[in-house]
Amino acid sequence: MDQNPPRILESPAGDFYLRQLTMRDAGEYYDVFDANRTHIAQYDRDFAHIFPTITAVTKELAPFNAVQRRHFAIMQDGVFAGSIGMHLRQPGVAELFYWIDQQHIGQNLAARAGDIVVDDAFSYGYIDEMRAVIAETNQASQRVAQKMGFTLLRKVYDEMHFSLQSTNSTSIE
Repeated sequence: MDQNPPRILESPAGDFYLRQLTMRDAGEYYDVFDANRTHIAQYDRDFAHIFPTITAVTKELAPFNAVQRRHFAIMQDGVFAGSIGMHLRQPGVAELFYWIDQQHIGQNLAARAGDIVVDDAFSYGYIDEMRAVIAETNQASQRVAQKMGFTLLRKVYDEMHFSLQSTNSTSIE
């Protein structure tokens, strides 16, 4: 099991922070996700069923200790307020994902946390583009992506594919 302390990214306003998730967080993650399952399902039915057990969460968090994958708890006032992360899809391209606890919606947490994760990912120089794949029915997450500067690339079946290009990329082709 990972012995390093979890990485912390502070919000500029200091009203929340991102704590990198490890396998030790599987129980808490599952409990909050399970409590939000109905809330999440109204936006994305498939995603709402992605973690049926704590074991499924543990298996998902295990690879997030790798360089190409980062997964954070959004912590506000000591409470797990949601989750955000990114993973490398192909060389130079990562995908952003997020969800917010129903008790914390309406605070712009997803967009603000997304800005932190995207800026952090772009700062390493090996990511040129961040994408977000969002269910067509999930208008709230589409608005979050647009607030962060993402633009719609295309619609594929019932998914909307958004993209944000790095403005300071130094990656080597």
